[in-house]
Amino acid sequence: MGARGLGSQMAQRDGGGTDHVETDGCRSDPRESSVEGVDRNKALTPTEKREAVQPLHATHGRSIVRGCAARKLARSVYDQLPGNWQVRDAALSDALNQLSAAHPRWGIWKSIARLRA
Repeated sequence: MGARGLGSQMAQRDGGGTDHVETDGCRSDPRESSVEGVDRNKALTPTEKREAVQPLHATHGRSIVRGCAARKLARSVYDQLPGNWQVRDAALSDALNQLSAAHPRWGIWKSIARLRA
């Protein structure tokens, strides 16, 4: 008997070949994302964490290193002051906009290479 005949026999035995799986709504894997948790925000931003380390240092006498460890903030992030990148990179942005207007077929990497040259 050919493969086609065997498949039709299996389909008849299984009830037409369709699977009807009932689920109780629970996730099979705890790491699987659900609809509720897809767009959760971070608990604290780096700026908020930085501000939370300062009272630990000032009032409780903890070192900056221990305060950063307690707030799960990298020590290097604590030292970085937040800056406005749009103001800092305004000249570069203007130059890229002028190049893209003059040469609309060029991609970003070709434009950057031309600016560096």
